[in-house]
This record gives sequence, structure tokens and C-alpha cells, in this order.
Amino acid sequence: IKAPEITMPEAMTPEVIKREDVEVKETIDGLIEISFEELDALFGKKNKMTESQKDKLWREYQNKYIKWNGEVMSRGKGRVSGLRMGIKNSEGTGVDVELVFTDDKEHIVLATNKGDNITYTGKLVTRCGYIMPYKLDDGNIEDVVKKSKPAE
Repeated sequence: IKAPEITMPEAMTPEVIKREDVEVKETIDGLIEISFEELDALFGKKNKMTESQKDKLWREYQNKYIKWNGEVMSRGKGRVSGLRMGIKNSEGTGVDVELVFTDDKEHIVLATNKGDNITYTGKLVTRCGYIMPYKLDDGNIEDVVKKSKPAE
């Protein structure tokens, strides 16, 4: 009797991204050069690393400033939660980033509308979870492109 040949598809273990494989480059103005898509490839749902592996890698990005573009999904000011904006950066329906602002930015934040495209900066505070977005503090809006109104 001949033993059957067993072949396994790709390994079941997650590919671990090591600290030395990550190079966090900062620009002159203190921002790190990484797109939303690149960051989400490391920490998003599609990456198969364990949560503890992601937590360890996140330390390289935490408290660094980024500059991204996205679509305003929601914005408002809560008595407890403060001034916040929900931003969509990828295809889909949900909010990818929760941007938190200081109170002195209220006039800029509330002048935006759902559907506007903005360029924003912020400090990476919390990585995304299974249903939670990335959280950025010290938010600032650099540019706003108003959503075009449909022709009547």
C-alpha cells in the first residue's frame, strides 16, 4: 500500500510583519508618509495577524501624525464626546476614521457637510478594531471640496 501524498494549501499561520520590516518615514513637517490603504493593509480586517501582533506593530505608528483625504460621513459636537467627524476613506458604507478636534475648530468642522471631500491631518491614537474605526486626535481640516449638488 502506497501512502497518499498530502499537500497543504498556503500556511494557516498569519504572516507576521516584524518591526525591522517597518520603516516609518516622517516628513519635514512631522507627518508620516503612509496612505490610508497602506495602513489599513497592516491593521485592517483583511490582515490575518493576531490582535496581539497588530498591537505590537501599532506602537510604531501610534501618536504619529498623518495627512489623508476622505469623505465626510458625519460630524457634530457632543457634550461628553466633544467635536468629532466620521470619515470614509475606502470603498464601502462605513466610517473608517473618527477624527477628534479641539473646540477652537468648531466653525471649520460644522461648516462641512456629509459628502464633502476633505484633506485632513490628525494624530493616530487607536487602531481600528473589527467594527471600530481608526481614531485620530488633534484633528485639522486642510482643505474642503464641497459635494456638488445634482443638476435639476
